[in-house]
Amino acid sequence: MPDPRFLKPWHGIPREQINWHPTVDEDRCIGCATCVTGCNRLVYRYDFEREKSIVYDPLNCLVGCTTCHNTCPVDAISFPPFEVVFDLEKRVDEHHAIEDDLFKRKDILAYKEAKPVKKSEVAVREKEHRDDVTILQLELDTDVRPGRYFELSPVDKNWLGRSYSVANVPAHDGYVEFHIKKVPGGRFSEFVYNHVEIGDKLLAKGPFGSFICDSPKNRKLFFVALGVGLAPLIGMIQEALLQDPNRDITLFWGVSRSKDFYCIDKIDELSQKYKNFKTILVAKEYDVAFKFPKHGEFLKKRSLGAFIEGLYDNKHDYYIAGPFGALETFKNVLIQKGVDKNHIFTEI
Repeated sequence: MPDPRFLKPWHGIPREQINWHPTVDEDRCIGCATCVTGCNRLVYRYDFEREKSIVYDPLNCLVGCTTCHNTCPVDAISFPPFEVVFDLEKRVDEHHAIEDDLFKRKDILAYKEAKPVKKSEVAVREKEHRDDVTILQLELDTDVRPGRYFELSPVDKNWLGRSYSVANVPAHDGYVEFHIKKVPGGRFSEFVYNHVEIGDKLLAKGPFGSFICDSPKNRKLFFVALGVGLAPLIGMIQEALLQDPNRDITLFWGVSRSKDFYCIDKIDELSQKYKNFKTILVAKEYDVAFKFPKHGEFLKKRSLGAFIEGLYDNKHDYYIAGPFGALETFKNVLIQKGVDKNHIFTEI
């Protein structure tokens, strides 16, 4: 029977719902017992008659642990693909359970020698809903470049900060703007969407990160935005155009549905004002009520498929922002098309 100590939920998810445990290939197993004696959770038992390792209590296995596989001298132990764990880590309830546990044991788990970071309570200057995206303007220090990010959190709650990129040119506008997509069940994004009002204060830590546009002035710029990944790039684009109104700039913005083009008015405004600013807008689904801007190219396709069909060269610097899982995919498309990886920049 599984040990009750090890059967407790994993970050709030019932252990019996998680398919994570080792499997032993008996034909390869040489009976060395490295796995049996090395597992402190008693997942294994040893068959002394056949001199083989047996997976006896699979639910005792720590989710994500592969130590026995790593130390097996004949590679006789296998686990499910790590995507099982990655999929669990995408769950909102898993994040919340980790967060609650962390603060519950803060006195034990806190790193006492941590150096303080810059943080301040800042007021909400403006708030606007664009479908499921909240555009917030905060009265933050404007000496920050677009593309860098802040950790935002409520002032009076034990929540970890959520990372949001600077989405404007603060030095030009006099405020710092963030685009916050409402995640179903997401604590902070729903809190901002439903409860934060103009004049309320949030805790802001930062700025952090080095994802800024510092390409030489003779380089053409190509920005690839996926979903709300537009946020840091729209600020970079405005910054580059303020520095040089004639700079050659292309924006590829891919979304699932046309209603996800939450900032289309700003894109259209820039397209009309700057003749060298070109746009490629891609959506898998276009709503019949969607009003196409006067400028740019529009494609009804999946973002990746449309991007693969494009032509790319080493005269451009490429900046990619969006879901973390997609960044490497789009970067690899450029590399396969012959773009030097030194001309490709991503959020992470």
